[in-house]
Amino acid sequence: MYWPFKIVIWFLSAIALLASNLVLSADFSVSWRSVDSQIESEWTEGRFANLGFTDAELQMRIVSDKPIEDSSVLTLSPSYIDRVEVQFYDTHLRLIKTSIKGDKTAPQNTSTDYDIGLLTFELPEGTQQIKVFARSTSNLRFTADIKDKERIHTQQVISIALKTFIATVVVVSMILVLIPLLIFRSPLYLSFLLYQMSWLALLTGLENIPSVMNNSLYFLSDQLVSFGVITATLLGSATHAIIFQRYLGLKRTGWLLWITAALAGLNWVTFIFIDSRLGLQNNAFVLSVVPVLIILILLIARPRSIKKVSLWKSTRIPYLLLMLLVLGSGISGLGLGNLLSVNYTHALITTLILGFILYQIVKAEIKTIQFRADKTRAIAMRNNLLNTELKDTQQLIHMLTHEIKTPITTIKMKLYKSEQRESIVQQLDMIEGILVQSLRALDLEQGSYAPEQIFIGRRIYDQWFAIAPEKSDKIIKLRSFEGVTLKCDKTELDVILRNLLSNAYKYAHAHSKVLVVVAKESDKIKLSVSNSTDMIDAAEAKHVFEKYWRSSKARSNRGTGLGLWIVKMLCKKRGYKVEAKMRGNRFRVTLQFPTA
Repeated sequence: MYWPFKIVIWFLSAIALLASNLVLSADFSVSWRSVDSQIESEWTEGRFANLGFTDAELQMRIVSDKPIEDSSVLTLSPSYIDRVEVQFYDTHLRLIKTSIKGDKTAPQNTSTDYDIGLLTFELPEGTQQIKVFARSTSNLRFTADIKDKERIHTQQVISIALKTFIATVVVVSMILVLIPLLIFRSPLYLSFLLYQMSWLALLTGLENIPSVMNNSLYFLSDQLVSFGVITATLLGSATHAIIFQRYLGLKRTGWLLWITAALAGLNWVTFIFIDSRLGLQNNAFVLSVVPVLIILILLIARPRSIKKVSLWKSTRIPYLLLMLLVLGSGISGLGLGNLLSVNYTHALITTLILGFILYQIVKAEIKTIQFRADKTRAIAMRNNLLNTELKDTQQLIHMLTHEIKTPITTIKMKLYKSEQRESIVQQLDMIEGILVQSLRALDLEQGSYAPEQIFIGRRIYDQWFAIAPEKSDKIIKLRSFEGVTLKCDKTELDVILRNLLSNAYKYAHAHSKVLVVVAKESDKIKLSVSNSTDMIDAAEAKHVFEKYWRSSKARSNRGTGLGLWIVKMLCKKRGYKVEAKMRGNRFRVTLQFPTA
């Protein structure tokens, strides 16, 4: 058996033991009726009456077989009643004393020494008949008992001990929920914390503690009960909505509960600005209807996600019990029987069941975190292995590149007097260029970054003459403000410029100009390189920065498809903006550098 249910069974046993001493003496007969401006009901025997939300007055008549001689006390519970007037009569039906109490009435001709959770009225000596007249904004109901002072004192001691235990459970749940709240930062735990705080306020009002502490604070009990019960509905609905949506995967049930929370908010507005009774009555109606819908959903629904089925199975039965409890309170609040009052028993059961559900959720979240941690460790181990293999591959490629470049240089030297020297060297240069580009692609994430002020115009010319033959039919035209400098790494800037200019030179029309424009603005420097070409279509411009991508028209020319990708990666690494556009037959790449 789950530990929360063991505590509930123990507590209910204690309540039953306490209730065994609450039976009205057999020497008294009790009857009650409801009276309003138009209808006066028949007298009904019984010491419990529940009129629900009504404008009527509840009248109760208690008649003794003989005049009371010992010291006895009339108790009415619960204590959240707006106004109760009690009249004591002797054998000849002569009025001996009138006492008045209530949430909205200052105590008159009576004390509040024993008014913790109930209203007490000391019976004057010689009392044989008692008449009670009660009205209330909230649910009008109470149970009448007559006990001697010694017995009521004993019962109050036991009751206070039990209720202190329950209040302690509520406070402990608030403290414990701070742990997952600080760890997981989930709104669920914050909502539960506020929900428990509303329960504490509600229980404080139910026990009539403000009035017991100070007679002039009688009105606080009514406010704490009224605001507490509506707030508990709002926050409880929000808590359950988060559980159903986020953790059980029942989205529609979650939305139903969010609607319930919104209705509770409307009840707040109704209570404050329109009609206080209507706000409380609507709240009781919500507590009667919504649990029925949720119970039906709990019986037929099932999470679609396999990951949430386990949590669903462990919380389904506790949730059914909780919804039955809420349903009982709602029905009782509407005036149908004495199923379950909103009291400490409700608070204990709600706290234990909801606490058990949260405990299951915390366990599930811990398992999820452990799974993610294991997955992260596995990924880290795999990445370490991949990095090791990548470094080995890079070292191998560096070695092969160096070994290949050496014979290429030797071949160039041996072709000094060859008639085909120029064409062969051109082919060798292409091979060497492919090797260089491959090395640059491997070294993108490595190397140090040493920014310095660089005259960009000079670097543009240096890189152009490094790639263009002396007798080239293509020329460069530079438009730039004199003395424009950039603060960047010179090696990286050379790589960017060489790849841009090399790409423009390679694919430009014969006998054309490669136009380079450098423009300085307030907070940035723009560099654009453009050339006329028919090697790319306008729709393909968005692909030029993709790794290994080459235009279908340009595949007859040798190349790696790495040049502009390297430019893009370097710009991304340093936060530079780069874009490519094709307008007419002119292809343009534009870069933006920060001025500082």
